[in-house]
Amino acid sequence: MLTVGVPEFRLPKEVLQREISHIEAKGVEILYDSPINEYHTVDDLRAEGFDAVFIAAGAHRSQKLGIPGEDQDIEGLVEGIQLLRDVKFGEQVPIGNRILIIGGGNTAIDTARSVLRKGARHVMVLYRRSREEMPVSPIEFREAREEGIEFQFLVSPHKDRIR
Repeated sequence: MLTVGVPEFRLPKEVLQREISHIEAKGVEILYDSPINEYHTVDDLRAEGFDAVFIAAGAHRSQKLGIPGEDQDIEGLVEGIQLLRDVKFGEQVPIGNRILIIGGGNTAIDTARSVLRKGARHVMVLYRRSREEMPVSPIEFREAREEGIEFQFLVSPHKDRIR
């Protein structure tokens, strides 16, 4: 997830690779694209000689809001993780002038800062709780505000207003 979902401005490739190399130099073997399922289990890995197994699956799916219509193909409605992945891989990401982000975690703030860098003129983040309850770090919040991202708290989407 770090390689595909965290923007370059927040985690440069060189820094990530240096950290991974440091971990591997300590003797940790990293198996990428190695699903754990009924065909290849943790017990199988232990039988292959691993003393310990740490599963770091990443969070490659956006959380749903639980409102009607969010699973429909609505023009202009994009999940944050998909947008971050597309930006990271250099895909064409159509960005409008005014962008609304719903959420208050790292994905929401990374998405807001990314669309600003892609040319959006006005970016607003809506969060259903207070700033104190927002899971994003104080540094990420401060930097987003300094970049001109607007925040509104104690608001949430309503089923009649998703369009």
